Amino acid sequence: MEAFEYVFRYISAWNSNESGDDDKPVTPCATPSVSYESGKLKFSCETVGAEYHYTISDTDIASDAYSKDGNVSLSAAYDISVYATADGYSASEKAKATLYWVNANLENTTNIYQARTRGVVASAHDGIVCISGLDNGEVVKFYAADGKLIGSSSAVDGTASCAVSETMVIAKFGDNAIKVAVK
Repeated sequence: MEAFEYVFRYISAWNSNESGDDDKPVTPCATPSVSYESGKLKFSCETVGAEYHYTISDTDIASDAYSKDGNVSLSAAYDISVYATADGYSASEKAKATLYWVNANLENTTNIYQARTRGVVASAHDGIVCISGLDNGEVVKFYAADGKLIGSSSAVDGTASCAVSETMVIAKFGDNAIKVAVK
């Protein structure tokens, strides 16, 4: 047994906390943003070369579900979470957003009712609430939970945003209203 110990006496466990090149602090990637534009979900990040890891869930998904009365309520929303990674950086914080399917508010000159929806993404990060997937110039009003108007914003490049100090905000645009949790 001594010969075996002699061969391996110079091998030790690697410890990244000991002094050496591995002690350099690793900067995290910037937290990505989530938006919706031209029918596509879009992630972007300030970190050069960032790649995205995402999860999309929907409470409406069902398989072999049961309904006694034949009625099924749909949430018409997808919950999205995404984080970014890049070479030389640690993973970013997770960004969370919700893609809602809302009334399109389309003008119809033929007086025929058209039931159409469009996607808008609601997200909040660092006290900024953003609504994307809007028409340019479309006005969004932001309200506190008690109904007090916090601010108003016109969409530029399809996105309207507002700085808030509330933990929950209601964003109203056209005939639609969306509740947004703010972290």
